[in-house]
Amino acid sequence: GVGTLSIWLRFELYGICGESGESEARRNGNGSRGQCNEHRKLPSDQKKKILDYPLFVYVCDGTDSEKLDWFRIINIAGEQLTDQELRNAVYAGSWTSDAKRNFSKTGCAAGTLADDYLKGASIRQEYLETAIFWAASAEGKTIEAYMAEHQNDPSAVQLWNYFRSVID
Repeated sequence: GVGTLSIWLRFELYGICGESGESEARRNGNGSRGQCNEHRKLPSDQKKKILDYPLFVYVCDGTDSEKLDWFRIINIAGEQLTDQELRNAVYAGSWTSDAKRNFSKTGCAAGTLADDYLKGASIRQEYLETAIFWAASAEGKTIEAYMAEHQNDPSAVQLWNYFRSVID
């Protein structure tokens, strides 16, 4: 997906490995972490084919609801995204990243605590959607309004605490 492409391009263009931003030289200095260098073994014609492949890049400006509509339109050829996956893209930030840590992985804390009370799959963001819906409803807000309000919060501990209070 986009994340894999981003890592590949950062490495190819800037010699940066992985998401940590380590330079190729630092990461491979003693050869013990050579995975970062694997693609360099590609034949030159294949590397050229990859590097010369035209990419279409869309810059999306507009309101949050316009961005959600735009994501729905551009994703018609890919796997169907859930509404929450689309919201996570529009309201990306420190709060969303922290919330996903508790609600969006197989074996996540929310699943361990409340699997019997939750429907859907954590990896498709359905646990996160439920938690946000509960918290937003308690404040008389929509999921989108709640996420927009908290998007730049440093953590989602408030959401986690509310979820626990409902479950406990």
